[in-house]
Amino acid sequence: MNLFIPRLLILLCLTGGLKAAGAAPPVVTFDLLRKTVHPAGSAAVLPKQLTALEGKKVRVTGHVCPYDQHMLRLMKFLVTAEQNPGCFFCNPPDETEVFFIRLPANAVPMTWKSEMVTVEGTLHLKGRDKADKETAPFLATVDDADVVGRK
Repeated sequence: MNLFIPRLLILLCLTGGLKAAGAAPPVVTFDLLRKTVHPAGSAAVLPKQLTALEGKKVRVTGHVCPYDQHMLRLMKFLVTAEQNPGCFFCNPPDETEVFFIRLPANAVPMTWKSEMVTVEGTLHLKGRDKADKETAPFLATVDDADVVGRK
């Protein structure tokens, strides 16, 4: 028997080059994001279950809302709890109803369709990077995201 292939598989598993079957990242739901509380006059207090995922790869599912100006080449978009969250200027959704999604710079842009998507990427929570003005209005950002499903 050729020992090269089993050794290669072991090496790939040890170096992270091969994912275990069914090893999807944890799912972050809108129900979890909605557990955020706002004490009077204080910053948002995020649930511990959510803060434990800061900087980790997660999975999020929701409705796509374009953020970029070019809807045929989205590199940034919102995933919302509702299909039509309303006018973001007149009647914006609550911050617990939106994830800000950014694809990596080298990604193929996504074409917008009125549909639900599932994305996987690195979760970052409000207050992590004060210099990143783009994420300031959002409680949760998913960076280096990959669209893994569309419905």
